[in-house]
Amino acid sequence: MDIKYLSVLGLVLITLGWFVQYLSISKGKKEIVKMFPALNALGILLLIIDSYIGGALDIVFGNVLTLLGALIVFISIRKK
Repeated sequence: MDIKYLSVLGLVLITLGWFVQYLSISKGKKEIVKMFPALNALGILLLIIDSYIGGALDIVFGNVLTLLGALIVFISIRKK
């Protein structure tokens, strides 16, 4: 895969995570689906890699904070 598509793939994974969560909520469920933070974390990781390769370290820092938040949610959900 060409490096320039890392951000696109990351954003697709994040969007897919939101879509999975939306489908769950549209069925009346109120809890967070495990795939939601997992797909978000994977997508954010790709955004981090792409930003690092591009030298945008300020974006890397912001995305690392966002990744930590997604991982905290994912770990919290897995424990239930």
